[in-house]
Amino acid sequence: MKQVGPRKRYSVEAVARLAHISALFSPTCGFLDLGEIARRAGIPRRSAAKIIATMESREFLSRVDGAGSWALGPAWLRLADCKRSRIDIRAAALPVMRWMRERLNETFILGVRSGDRRVIVECMVSTQPIRRVSEVGDETPLHVGSSGRTILSGMSDTEIAAYLKRSKLINYGYDTVTDPARIWSDVRKVRRNGFLTARAEITKESFSSSAPIRSYSGDIAAALTITFPLSRLTGELRDASIRVVMEGAQRISMRLGYAATTSDRMKAPS
Repeated sequence: MKQVGPRKRYSVEAVARLAHISALFSPTCGFLDLGEIARRAGIPRRSAAKIIATMESREFLSRVDGAGSWALGPAWLRLADCKRSRIDIRAAALPVMRWMRERLNETFILGVRSGDRRVIVECMVSTQPIRRVSEVGDETPLHVGSSGRTILSGMSDTEIAAYLKRSKLINYGYDTVTDPARIWSDVRKVRRNGFLTARAEITKESFSSSAPIRSYSGDIAAALTITFPLSRLTGELRDASIRVVMEGAQRISMRLGYAATTSDRMKAPS
């Protein structure tokens, strides 16, 4: 127990120093050398050098060619783009998700990728007495459920293979897909059909349909999902859920600047 306190204090101090050093850079001060960073941050040169080395290894700082100086690295751009994309997707999705729930009073979720996991960033819960309940912040591995595998389908084959190699494909709930061959099959289904269905993977009595949301560049930026109790599942509701979630995903994609093709709009079941 005596070691926990100092370690926590050291971690907090390290984060504070990283933030302080990052804040030293500005449009009028694009690069700094070691001595200037140490002086402005008020820390010893040796400590500054260690922090700079760590930040450089994580691409938060980049060495300026031909000079013993550093500038802010590309990691900050990736973080800023990730934050901007999530805010834009949520803002674009909200009115469409309200329209979807008016069409089918079931639960709709918006999921995005965060590392090797799918995280819910928006949710419209059904008002029916018996309903599937999800919450913002809920997360699952990417191989779990129609939402996760829809996001997975937007990654390159090399990235998917690497994910499957490093991940423990344990049964997350009741009937979670853990067979790599089946996961690859579902990835191909999303790419071919534009949607994916699943049942009883996270909760025992649930059905879901997911469709990819695309950014203006055509990349899969998120997954839109409808989910409801298996007790309500009929062929008619299954087809309606797929049509609504695909149309909703296309509407959100268009709000993000993506131009849906005719073939995209023709994939839903008739």
